[in-house]
Amino acid sequence: MSDTLLELKNVSAGYGEVKVLKGVSLKVRRGSITALIGANGAGKTTLMRVVSGLIPVTQGTLALDAVDITREASSVRVERGISLIPEGRLIFPDFSVEENLKIGGYISRVRSRQSELIKQMYRFFPRLEERRNQAGETLSGGEQQMLAIARGLMADPRLLLLDEPSLGLAPQVVAQVFEKIQEVRSKGVTVFIVEQDVRSTLAFADYAYVLENGELQLEGPAADVRENPKVKESYLGL
Repeated sequence: MSDTLLELKNVSAGYGEVKVLKGVSLKVRRGSITALIGANGAGKTTLMRVVSGLIPVTQGTLALDAVDITREASSVRVERGISLIPEGRLIFPDFSVEENLKIGGYISRVRSRQSELIKQMYRFFPRLEERRNQAGETLSGGEQQMLAIARGLMADPRLLLLDEPSLGLAPQVVAQVFEKIQEVRSKGVTVFIVEQDVRSTLAFADYAYVLENGELQLEGPAADVRENPKVKESYLGL
């Protein structure tokens, strides 16, 4: 079995005539936390949407576990084990916590295990069990982010894509979210994360890529990327 779970080769993509990603090639190692950092507008969210199948590629290929998924629909990719937690959480505000979780576990691969998976999520996020009958919109920002992650995990993914999970959260809550992300990895889920909190992300990620204007400019073990002079100046304020 290859060490690589996800591989992009020379991927380009965008919106209509606007080309956002320009020949991106990267790998996400099985069982790792891999970070993608870059300034606003660099193309990070676009890349996550490409991997999840929400935006088609105009050039290049994507493979999951050495299987070409370049032209597969997003629904097929979810069945294969790719789950996206989008920027802004996007939970269903009028639905209860438990109803949100059920939606996450509706795909055919896990539907028969839905009740079991909900129990697992409540053990993993005890606060959600306390709020199980509350509408999503009544939760705090941190609780909504926990619900978004739990809903993504309901699909029992092999690869969890996280797009800016700390956005809009207080520092104390961010620390809790990052702790849960590390726990997710400890349970065997591979994590690919886009995050604005570069300092904290590089502290717990295994490997990191730096994206600028749709092109990769730097990559390496997260500890090495953190010590790179350009990263220190541009992203860490050092």
